[in-house]
Amino acid sequence: MTSRPCLLMIILLVCTSYTGGALTGKECQTPDNKMGACIPLLKCPSLLHRFNEEPLTPASKTFLRASNCGAAEQSVPDVCCEKLDLPTMGCGDGVIPKIMGGEEAKLGEHPWMALFNIYYYNANVTMFGCGGSLINKRYVLSAAHCASTPKENRINFVRLGEHNIETSPDCQYDHAAKSTFCADKAIDYTVEMEIVHEDYNPRNVTNDVLLIRLSTDVVYTDFIKPLCLPEIEEVLPFPEVGALLTVVGWGRSREGSKMSQDLFADEEDNVDLFDTTEDAVEFSGISGSGTSSSPGSQQLLQTPAPTPAPAPEPTSSSKRQVSRGTLLVIDH
Repeated sequence: MTSRPCLLMIILLVCTSYTGGALTGKECQTPDNKMGACIPLLKCPSLLHRFNEEPLTPASKTFLRASNCGAAEQSVPDVCCEKLDLPTMGCGDGVIPKIMGGEEAKLGEHPWMALFNIYYYNANVTMFGCGGSLINKRYVLSAAHCASTPKENRINFVRLGEHNIETSPDCQYDHAAKSTFCADKAIDYTVEMEIVHEDYNPRNVTNDVLLIRLSTDVVYTDFIKPLCLPEIEEVLPFPEVGALLTVVGWGRSREGSKMSQDLFADEEDNVDLFDTTEDAVEFSGISGSGTSSSPGSQQLLQTPAPTPAPAPEPTSSSKRQVSRGTLLVIDH
């Protein structure tokens, strides 16, 4: 059976509220002709986000009114909430199933990776500074501290299918085939909506979850595909301590090294899965779980990690800087 990476995050229970399996109301059709379920407004994060807009735009008012599917006398209205079924087929598969340790990763290895172009107000600079994972044709999963804020930063667009931010198209030489292999051109998508977890706490970085709704549906290609995101615990149990994990994101390949533009993979470094009740590890730059907020990472890293817990002194992987990367578990 072909192994497929699945996104490993504690936020899975949060995300199920956006999936079709979690919407149990009667079927309906949204104002934009999508299949949905008629449920209370408070249980539909995407419409609740529109409802809480300040100021509430005329377009949102019209959309909310058209979404009403319940009785007029209800104190909390029922709305037609779009079903966002997570893909179970054709997800988590890269063009190249294996990488070689220490070498630049092959094109198409992580087709779900998204790169955010962000304007930072304080520095008055625009750059690629955050990352996320495509989970279906309309949504990207990331960290809440990457979200746009009035006085700090603004997400300009989300780029999919990227490998090297300085070349277009991206190409690599295949030594086995003795030919050059090129990827499709990366595609930029504007952002329609940013949904931050309602209990996100920036001080201790808890519930650091962000869903980005893109303005248009994503067209899947060999180089743009969604990640497999488990809907329920029975599908993919939480991995045991010592399981093989992989961190993917743009960053430095070595401590103190210059920012590279390329996707990089190195099997020599470790990422520890440990029991937080027994020990903790200090990751100085890895931010797949939302621990770093500094902009500027431009290199996509992958770091496999078959190491036990409790964790020793920070390994070389803890010195990597991975900008809002993705923590993966390989489902064989």
